[in-house]
Amino acid sequence: MKRPMALILSLVSHVACLAAEPEFYVLNLTPDSPALLHTTAKKLVPAAKLPFVVLGNDRQECCFVPRAQPKDGQRSGAPSSTLASSQGEETYQFAGAYRPLGKPREIDDFAFGIEGMTTAKKIGKDVYEVGLTGASPLIVRHCSGTEGINFRVYRALRDKEPVVSYYYYLGYDIEPDCPEH
Repeated sequence: MKRPMALILSLVSHVACLAAEPEFYVLNLTPDSPALLHTTAKKLVPAAKLPFVVLGNDRQECCFVPRAQPKDGQRSGAPSSTLASSQGEETYQFAGAYRPLGKPREIDDFAFGIEGMTTAKKIGKDVYEVGLTGASPLIVRHCSGTEGINFRVYRALRDKEPVVSYYYYLGYDIEPDCPEH
């Protein structure tokens, strides 16, 4: 009778560990409208400045400020894109603004970030190592599906299965480049 209990405790421990993962977010950055952040986090600190990595860039940038209004005063309309998680979490959207620390530049692309991100560096084609405050680094891989962007988060580069996967639905067709599994 001890084996089933040990298995149940192991599964509960594994699920609790997954639930404690830092929050993942995707940004839709466009020069002519407010930035939108899509996340599984129900609450964001209003004054928080969130770092991010623009897809294809070599390093992280700063900052997305949730709930900040763009300097030109534009407000967001109803966004059509959504973020889905392999863990089935509900997702949320927050309008905000890109507030660079240095000289501003126009960004018209998608970006990702993880709560507590301190560093991010590109270590391969569409592969990033993300350093976190008080935790081991995570590996983030991304690729294009037929109508969105797939993100997979791993504990180590050698891992075959992701800890969690996210799909950012775009609402239009794109050329897929995800490897077949």
